[in-house]
Amino acid sequence: MAVLGPEGVVTEVINYLSTNLGDKLVEVDARYTEQVVLEDVKEWRIDDPVQSGRYPDKTPVGWVICPEMVSMQWGSDYDYFEGDVVVWILMRDRNSAERLRRKAYRTALAVWEVLKDGHFSGSVIWQMVSTPPEMDFSEILSANDNSLVSDLRVRVHMEAQERA
Repeated sequence: MAVLGPEGVVTEVINYLSTNLGDKLVEVDARYTEQVVLEDVKEWRIDDPVQSGRYPDKTPVGWVICPEMVSMQWGSDYDYFEGDVVVWILMRDRNSAERLRRKAYRTALAVWEVLKDGHFSGSVIWQMVSTPPEMDFSEILSANDNSLVSDLRVRVHMEAQERA
């Protein structure tokens, strides 16, 4: 296996979320008496969400970015990386700010639970380390098409050991 560094971790997180988030969204929404019908992410990206310039046509859209990663230990055939990974999801609702906020809270919870599942599964190259996760929710804005738009971010600290 080749050392893939931050891009390898981001790609694996995207693959894991793509495979597992949809079912988790259904599970999380079912816990509440007032269901809001959570939608799975339609597209995962690794570009910079702030620099994209406009709201994507299809939402929810998600980004997984690695703002920093450090090689804590290295050798001729391995690297031990540690750093932050941010899952950022943009969503919209046509009618209700309250429903949009509920969607954001529940989607963030589902993302966190999927990442925890991956951590304990042993099937991925990354592991979350002791730093607690951060969940951040933006204000609700109006888009050009009169829909309501908001985003959420789940930031976790991860480590990955890779061998060449």
